[in-house]
Amino acid sequence: MKKNTLVRIMFYCLFTIIMISCSKDGNEINNEASNTNGKSGSITKFAVVGNYLYALNNNKLEVYDIMDKSNPTKINSIVIGYTIETIFAYNQKLYVGAADGIFIVDISNPRIPELKGSASHQYGCDPVVTKGFIAYSTVSVERRCGSFVNNSALNILNVSDDSNPYIINSINLSEAKGLGYDGNTLFVCTGETGFIVYDISSPNEFNPVALDTISSINATDVIAENGILIVSSPDKYSFYDYTDLSNIHLLNSIIKN
Repeated sequence: MKKNTLVRIMFYCLFTIIMISCSKDGNEINNEASNTNGKSGSITKFAVVGNYLYALNNNKLEVYDIMDKSNPTKINSIVIGYTIETIFAYNQKLYVGAADGIFIVDISNPRIPELKGSASHQYGCDPVVTKGFIAYSTVSVERRCGSFVNNSALNILNVSDDSNPYIINSINLSEAKGLGYDGNTLFVCTGETGFIVYDISSPNEFNPVALDTISSINATDVIAENGILIVSSPDKYSFYDYTDLSNIHLLNSIIKN
């Protein structure tokens, strides 16, 4: 890849991150705001789907019509739960991560979201991403999460039935933060120990196989898109090439001010 092309990609990605990251104290990045609106990271409190903005506010999901960007209008609000933390949009559904589980919200009528079901887990921070009928969620033992779990973990859930999602597998981790996927590859941040690369291709969807661990970074959240992985850490954004999963390597980093 030519240098000027790489620079353009990096600055495009950085612009996307900056526009999204304000939802988490400016230090984290958001995950898939929708399957048609580009990508963001998994630690976020809002998502844009079409002409609507969905935002978490305390125990509520609020809906804003943003068709007229100069005059966004709040049009609805529904109660979800008091521990809701993150939001991920996929196929006319919102997957809301909470400290004690995940909630599935149907937005086939975008103006009138409908809470469909939930799955519970032990108390802890809970970013979530979804692929087809499977959701991947991390639970952290971080003190700020008020966690009651003994181990951080990657949970794998069956969400084929909106009204009855359930955990089908759990993998213990040293730490668990943001996560993201591209195709059949899942990236899970583990804080100071870096990030783990998993194969989630069939038949490994419910039992991800660890392919590699990149330990040279304090990883808090990720965006994975077309062979370029953007990793957010407390002090920088780092860009990795993962076109060859056997040779994931750092391209460059941009220091946060």
